[in-house]
Amino acid sequence: IVSGGLRDLDQYMLQRRTGAKSFGLQMARTIQGTLPVLVISSVAGAAAVPLFSVPATLIGAVFGVFTSWNMSVQPAYGASWAANDRTWIITVFRRTLSSVLLVGAVAVAGFVTVAPKAIELWTRGALEPSRAMCASVAAVLAVQSVSATVQFCLVGINQHRAIALIELLH
Repeated sequence: IVSGGLRDLDQYMLQRRTGAKSFGLQMARTIQGTLPVLVISSVAGAAAVPLFSVPATLIGAVFGVFTSWNMSVQPAYGASWAANDRTWIITVFRRTLSSVLLVGAVAVAGFVTVAPKAIELWTRGALEPSRAMCASVAAVLAVQSVSATVQFCLVGINQHRAIALIELLH
């Protein structure tokens, strides 16, 4: 094999391992996103799924902003890591995590207060989630958002082993 570029076997194997790890993370996220619905429908029946999915969709819109931000900044983490600019990575990561925690706390508090009645009015009484259900859903999505913030940073700097630990703890 000729060395350099795409013909370098070591580089190819490294890229293949990194791709496999990233694929594994994507599979874990897919399972993480679908498992609650599968469990709820299996245990409580399909009629109970909207009690989770409607609040999750609504609060997910808030946390989706952070997911988009983290996806867009992930390549910058990698570029800064390659340039040995650890200070930039730490600064951006801290600011992002602080924003997720602050906005997340405010969103969860507001959501738990307003969502049960708003969902009941929106569905004309067809769906009446409890405050406890809304709090549970919001807490799950807040934890997932914090976890995603850490994961996107670690993927950016190619630290897949640390991410695997986060997935196990999640």
